[in-house]
Amino acid sequence: MKSKQKKFYNKRYSIMRRALHKLQNVLVLFYDMRLIETVFEMLRVGSPDSVLEVGCGQGTDAILISRHAHQVVAIDVSSKAVKVATALSRIKCGSEKISFVVGDAEHLPFQKDLFDFVFFKDLLHHVSNSMSAMLEMKRVSRNAGKVVAIEANACNPEMILIGLIYYSVDRGVFRNTKSKLIAAFEQAGFSHISVVETEFLPRHILFEYRSPLCSISPAKFTRILPVVRKIENNLQNLAIIRKFANYLIIQGIKKV
Repeated sequence: MKSKQKKFYNKRYSIMRRALHKLQNVLVLFYDMRLIETVFEMLRVGSPDSVLEVGCGQGTDAILISRHAHQVVAIDVSSKAVKVATALSRIKCGSEKISFVVGDAEHLPFQKDLFDFVFFKDLLHHVSNSMSAMLEMKRVSRNAGKVVAIEANACNPEMILIGLIYYSVDRGVFRNTKSKLIAAFEQAGFSHISVVETEFLPRHILFEYRSPLCSISPAKFTRILPVVRKIENNLQNLAIIRKFANYLIIQGIKKV
């Protein structure tokens, strides 16, 4: 499984156009920033000294996280992803706040009790042993440090479709229910576990870099943004559909 994942993402994450799209398209950037801002609202911290992102892909989330943290270390099993992420951070940040490392989520190359908080997105359904990865993230976080995950929701129609299309590498997404993710955090020994369901429109299909909609001019996307924001905010307040959100954001605290 691990070699198949690495091969797939070495190819997928070697495309710089894909990475640039995530930081340049108004609506994609709105969604990704919204997720990161929600994470920091849950953390209830100002600017943490050190953040680790596990499974960073092309580094777009690490770049957004660096706006909130003093230092970000980001790791991915794909060497092609790390190469693109490093180049992208130089283009977009011009900063030494982010460092990228090639490595395995199940065997993190860091000493214990090192990071203020550990973050990962769309990771658990890709690793061979999700519990091993979570225990590694717990090991490298400081006492009373937080581990925060953003995972695709198995109850969401868009994520179900993506899971079926890319079944060979994404089939694990069907394990990502709220109850199972909470149980995984509990089994890993985290306390004060909380979950937020967020994001409802099928943005991965509508605004993906190969979507025909992305031929629309940036100015038109900017005019659409307030409408999309209003729709998302209204849907967020409807408890009846919250279980069908695109993403589940889960946080837990490392027990002292």
